[in-house]
Amino acid sequence: MPEFVDPDQLHARAFGQAVRIGQFRSDRIAEVLGLSPEKVDGIRRDLLTLRLLQPSAHDADVLVPVSPEAAATELVRIPEDEIRSLQQEIVGTRLRLQKLLPAYLEGRRLRAQLEQSLEPLEAADQIRWMLKDQTERCRSEILLSRRGDPLPCDSVGSMHPELLDAARRGIRVRAIYRHATLADQTVHTHMAELAEAGALVRTHAEPAGQLILFGTEVAIVFGREPSPTAESGSTPEPPAVAVRDATVVGHLRATFEQAWDAASSAPDTTGDAKALGQLQLSIVRLLAQGFKDDVVARRLGMSVRKCRRHIKEIMNELDADSRFQAGVQATLNGSVKGDDEPAARR
Repeated sequence: MPEFVDPDQLHARAFGQAVRIGQFRSDRIAEVLGLSPEKVDGIRRDLLTLRLLQPSAHDADVLVPVSPEAAATELVRIPEDEIRSLQQEIVGTRLRLQKLLPAYLEGRRLRAQLEQSLEPLEAADQIRWMLKDQTERCRSEILLSRRGDPLPCDSVGSMHPELLDAARRGIRVRAIYRHATLADQTVHTHMAELAEAGALVRTHAEPAGQLILFGTEVAIVFGREPSPTAESGSTPEPPAVAVRDATVVGHLRATFEQAWDAASSAPDTTGDAKALGQLQLSIVRLLAQGFKDDVVARRLGMSVRKCRRHIKEIMNELDADSRFQAGVQATLNGSVKGDDEPAARR
């Protein structure tokens, strides 16, 4: 679109004269209006710019006046076409982006669902309340898996009375403890009390994790204790997370069932020797695989010093010269029949 010219009174008088004459005659208009030829020539250029003058169809050198309505139509035709094109492009852009709206809304819905299905439990009181509340609400089954690593605020220990109460009122309770925890008198006592209340208790060399499942609805998964060497400024993991997503809870239950099938029946309260035997079998299995003392201790959740004391007893009993020899010798003589083979199969 040409640069806009704002016609003044002189433009109007000159244009009127052109209309009266039937063409733009510079000499006649200059004479009638008393203007210089240069001024009239400038007015002619402005009227051409405004499409108020156009070449005659019979003689291109003759400029004839055009009605302002026709001139305006001609003048704004191209900008109007550009505006229509832009409007169509705007509508097309909106329609293309609107196609993504269902995906956006579904993503928002799933995100909200995820935020509801995974609830970080940050404070000790919050963890205790959640465990107590879910234990009292549960009407089907409670599954407990303990590796023996420290848990935030002694969570499981604090809920022991509620577990006993649940077992006594008919709720099925199954618990898996690490073999190594049997040497802990408190844990041993808890296991015996649970068994006496009707719970089923087994031990495993290396349980899958530390968690409690309440039926098929809720799982409490415990994290690791904060590392003293953790980088400053790093975001710590929450001590525990409450999981309500049915798919995740189902996966955790399946993992527990696999560990349960591979676990051994727990010894009774007078079975310290048997408990020690289970622990030593776990040590022997790891020695036979060539693991070092510190790795064995870490995998079984005990101190290296205590682990080495057990290894020394095993080596003396088997008359072995090395740790690896002790593991292999125990395997060859049948003391070890397979990783975490249930007692019912031995």
